[in-house]
Amino acid sequence: MLIAKDKEELEELKKAKSKEEICEELADKLAVLIAMAEFHQISLYEVIQKEIAKRSEKGGFTRRLYLYKVFPKEQ
Repeated sequence: MLIAKDKEELEELKKAKSKEEICEELADKLAVLIAMAEFHQISLYEVIQKEIAKRSEKGGFTRRLYLYKVFPKEQ
């Protein structure tokens, strides 16, 4: 149910045009994320801490770049 709702909110976010619409859809996606975390008995604090650690280790999306393939280290 929550996965379907998240997909629905993503589609609405894709269609949003104005800053206000985008903000509203992001808020809806955040509400779904919070519900997912609560379902799994994970606090939003834990999720944010994990994101901070991953961003520190792997980088973030500030430059809108993403890694699409990883090559194993040569031994």
